[in-house]
Amino acid sequence: MCWPPGLLLASIDSQPLVSRSETITPLSVAQARFLLKTNDPRRLRSGEARQTAIPAALIDEGINYIASRFLHGRGDLVLGKENAEIRITLRPPLLAGERFINLSATVHQTEGEPRIAAAKIGSLPIPAALLEFALATGVRLAGYEREWNLARHAIRELRI
Repeated sequence: MCWPPGLLLASIDSQPLVSRSETITPLSVAQARFLLKTNDPRRLRSGEARQTAIPAALIDEGINYIASRFLHGRGDLVLGKENAEIRITLRPPLLAGERFINLSATVHQTEGEPRIAAAKIGSLPIPAALLEFALATGVRLAGYEREWNLARHAIRELRI
């Protein structure tokens, strides 16, 4: 898909949607290790299901870690009553001055595999299916397609 230059320029913001440090707390690292250790899928018997509650603060720090480490940006998680919004701010080096690309995606509480319900670049809405395709493609190109698919299919219900 090729966007007209005007549309690309319209998606650039002068203010970041997410402004925070890239630091991840030792508590978050300890929580993540504990969750992985106690929910190792290799320890499940065939057909066995497990319910796990993941603290929102841990997901928030995980999103910021991924955005900082792999996208050179910042990210966060904002919870609503029955939805969650993932927000990421990128500062492309090719843009002079204080210019940002702000991305957001909303996921609703649902049974089954979670799906993106709405997405935006800056103030411009984009089709949720396009963002899901771009995310899957990025994960595949990074070499994590197998792990991504395992994680996606492991989620049977999302409660916020």
